Amino acid sequence: MDLSSRKIGTPINQRNTTSQGNRTIGKMQHFGDRVAMRHLAEGQFIKGEVTDLRNSQVSILLEDNTQVVGRLDNVNWLSIGDVGTFKVQSIENGSIKLQAIPLSDSEIENNTMFKALEEAGLPHNSRNQTIVLSLIRNQLPITKPSIQNILRQSYELKEASISTIVLLNKYHIPATHENASQFENYLCGNHALSNELTQCLDNLPSLFREMALFADSSMQSCTKEFLSLIHSSEAFATEQAGESFYEFTSGKVKNEILSILTDFGLSSEDAEAMTQTPVAISALVDAIDASYNNALSIDARNQKEAMSSLSPEESANPLAVQEALSEIPKTIDAFDHPEFQKIQSAFQDYLQSNQVIGGFFDEETCKKLAQFLEQNPNAHTLSEHVKTGSATLNQLMEGIEQTVPFAKTESLQELFVSDAFTFLVSHSLKKQWALSPDDIRNKDRIGHFYQKVLNQAKGIQKIMESISPEFSESISGESLSSVKNNIQFMQLLNNIFPYVQLPFQMNGQTGNGELYVYTKKEDLKKNPHQITVLLHLSLEHLGKLDVHITKNGLILENKFYIENDQSKRLLKKNIQLLTDHLQELGYSVTNDFNSKEAKTDLLQSFISQKEPAHAIKRYTFDIRA
Repeated sequence: MDLSSRKIGTPINQRNTTSQGNRTIGKMQHFGDRVAMRHLAEGQFIKGEVTDLRNSQVSILLEDNTQVVGRLDNVNWLSIGDVGTFKVQSIENGSIKLQAIPLSDSEIENNTMFKALEEAGLPHNSRNQTIVLSLIRNQLPITKPSIQNILRQSYELKEASISTIVLLNKYHIPATHENASQFENYLCGNHALSNELTQCLDNLPSLFREMALFADSSMQSCTKEFLSLIHSSEAFATEQAGESFYEFTSGKVKNEILSILTDFGLSSEDAEAMTQTPVAISALVDAIDASYNNALSIDARNQKEAMSSLSPEESANPLAVQEALSEIPKTIDAFDHPEFQKIQSAFQDYLQSNQVIGGFFDEETCKKLAQFLEQNPNAHTLSEHVKTGSATLNQLMEGIEQTVPFAKTESLQELFVSDAFTFLVSHSLKKQWALSPDDIRNKDRIGHFYQKVLNQAKGIQKIMESISPEFSESISGESLSSVKNNIQFMQLLNNIFPYVQLPFQMNGQTGNGELYVYTKKEDLKKNPHQITVLLHLSLEHLGKLDVHITKNGLILENKFYIENDQSKRLLKKNIQLLTDHLQELGYSVTNDFNSKEAKTDLLQSFISQKEPAHAIKRYTFDIRA
């Protein structure tokens, strides 16, 4: 027997009834022979199970089924059934004095685990051991009913780990398949709501194909219900109001452009006005379009004159026609000036900023959308604006809603599978499914945001399931369920500690934020004025950023953990803007920048904390009788 090793022997550890015969742990009886004192030496280490402990007298069953009885003083952490290592301190006058070697964390857990299973009369199999250890580490009762409850749930939730099921019970979260799946997503860092919302938007084409395929006779009512659910005029609000002015590359270039436009119809008065004042982008584009059309007319007239000068024989000869036309100078070549491309690009940005459909759809798409609206006898004016691309996205969406009662099923089906309709809905939902900086400042808006997204996800599911019972199993159905389950689980999680996800859009950049508030009761008692907040951000360009904020009265300590050096430099360069603003509010601010070297599971540190060894409860089991 290797007495120098602290490894607990298998026969004692397992304590299987098959290997123990009829032995009852703790009974005052002999289990084989006692070890003769001549076989022991001072300083020797022995390992075994405590079978009796009373009045400083201890009986230890060794791994070879022999027994040692000796004196053991001042060991209040040891109890019957514990397996441990002991040192022979002295052998005098036929008496053995022992010293118990303090148990390691794992030994404490293992001893408690085996005693709990024996007390409960449950097999010592791997599943049961895992359950008890998880209960111990989460400071939960290890009674027979609690163990059996986790065991039953582990068979019901086959895909979930034991630790997940235990944590669900610890935080009084219903142990359902949906909650277990969401819990593990959060623990693994796969819980970002912004990613799930993006997945829903990516799946819109397949969703619309399913609606067009299965709705048929109910297409009109489904479309009406769907549009009323997702349309929001706020989502099509313009990003800028009023006119935008174009800034030419240089004064020289400006004069060149105005000269070209003057050659093809721009009045000298208008050209002079554009020279003296800033040029409105819309007026400039109108002038370019008019001049370009004039240039096209001149080219067409010149071609006609050239063709009329040809003899009948030459007109019938393709080579002769081609040669005659090639000799005619093309006036529209003047519009190849690179500044015209920059003007057109700036105009597109202007249209998109003002949510005008001409900035998003080409001429052919605008004509098809106008044809759909023409089914509505009251939408003549709007259809003309749509055809020319001058209507706004909101006007177009409202026009589609108003046209639905007049539209044929085939026309609605064609609309739903079009790229233009997918863009309209995606554009609307993308704005609705992200928080703006103003929204984040207002807690009521955050609550309204989640309620709206949840209602929309449920509503779309209800519509689709009414026309296709198998929709929930489709990719679109699963992505909507994931959004719904995530939000509902977040509400449950928020009962454990203050936490919220913040899918946001800022300056055209989308990202996902998470806000945690530390509220440890012990810390609050020590310093009720101090609060610690963690903001976890994931941004397209900056990468991942963690901000630890400690507020103590008017003192703010900010610690930034940044993923890469480039982002750190950018943040340092602009941090004074934040500091100045906070100082204006009366705060004393310090900022500290650190590299985020390793991936940290911040959420896991909140909800899956293993208790330190000194915090593990002492479970006492009287197993002598």
